[in-house]
Amino acid sequence: TGNLTVPTVAGMDIGSGPNCSVALTANKTITNNIALANNAYLVLLGGFNLTMNGIITGGSSTAHVVTIGTSKLIISNIGATPVTFPIGRLPGYYNPITITNGGGFNYGVRVDTGISPTIVVPLNAVNRTWYVTPSGGTPGTVNTNFFYSAGHGNAGFNYTANLELGQYTGVWNVI
Repeated sequence: TGNLTVPTVAGMDIGSGPNCSVALTANKTITNNIALANNAYLVLLGGFNLTMNGIITGGSSTAHVVTIGTSKLIISNIGATPVTFPIGRLPGYYNPITITNGGGFNYGVRVDTGISPTIVVPLNAVNRTWYVTPSGGTPGTVNTNFFYSAGHGNAGFNYTANLELGQYTGVWNVI
């Protein structure tokens, strides 16, 4: 538990073997950067959160932060520069989000398989729910990009059509 400060220039590398998983079993704050190597997963268990006072690079379908249950990746002080949250619900299920113009706030993000709460036509949707929570105040206009891959859409999802984004605020709002 607690804080970990890694070297400013070198940061911390995770993974070098064919399958490397690091499980987080308590809340942790890391200052400076983490680089994920291929086949490296940082698994957040049991509702525990990883707070980054830095960024995580190297995210891909074979290397990302796995958010299980209510566990989330929190990145501090997001401003005008795009920041990628390299997250997925399971190893191999990569669904990052990029946040820009975050107003200097901290953002906690997790992704889950499924759509919660349910929507009217779930068969026509991407089968993911991203949970994005700012802290530190009420942000202004924030830019977000959500990423999914082939196979993440439900049976009726059209990968070539324009999408509608739903925001849940007690009821679903189409953006």
